Amino acid sequence: MHHSSHLSVVLDLSPTQWHLSAQHSLPLSTFLAQLLAFLNAHVAAKHENSLAVYGAFPAKSLCLYSSSDPAPQSQPIDANSYPPFKLVDSTIVTRIMQELDDLGEPSEEAPSSLVGALTKALCYVNRITLPSSSTSNKRTDAIDPAIFPDPRILVLSVSPDLSTSYIPIMNAIFSAQKLA
Repeated sequence: MHHSSHLSVVLDLSPTQWHLSAQHSLPLSTFLAQLLAFLNAHVAAKHENSLAVYGAFPAKSLCLYSSSDPAPQSQPIDANSYPPFKLVDSTIVTRIMQELDDLGEPSEEAPSSLVGALTKALCYVNRITLPSSSTSNKRTDAIDPAIFPDPRILVLSVSPDLSTSYIPIMNAIFSAQKLA
C-alpha cells in the first residue's frame, strides 16, 4: 500500500533576479506555467496527496497555497478545467501577483527571504507529520505511521547564493534530518 505524499515547495520570487533570468532564458510566466503543471501532477497522482507552496519575497516569506487550508474563492464554473487544478493555479498566481504588486519599485531590493520560507515549510511538515496533542494523550503505540503523509520539500531558487544565509539554511537542513 502506498501512502499519501506531502509536497512543500519554496519559491524564490525576487523580482530583480527574475528580471535577469527573463533576459537570458526563463521568464517568470514560463516558469510558473511549468511549475503549475508539476504541482497539478502531484495533486493528481493520489487523492490523499497534499501540497503547500511558500513564496520567498524580498524581506518576507509567506504561504501562497495550502491544500489543508485552501483560499475560499468563488471560481466561475469552466467546463474545460478540472476544479482542483484551477483552484491551485489561480490561488498561487493571484497571490504571487498581489505580493509583487505590493512590493512596488524600491531603490534597492532586500535579499530574498528564502530561509524564512524554508523554515515555514519545515514547521508545516512538522505539524502534519506529528500526532496532534489530542492523540498524544492516548497510547502512542496505537498510532499508525501510515496515516501520516510522506513529506518532501522542494526549493526552487533563481537568486545567487548568499554567504549570510549559509548557516541558517544548514540549520534548517539539520532540523529536517531530525524530522526524518
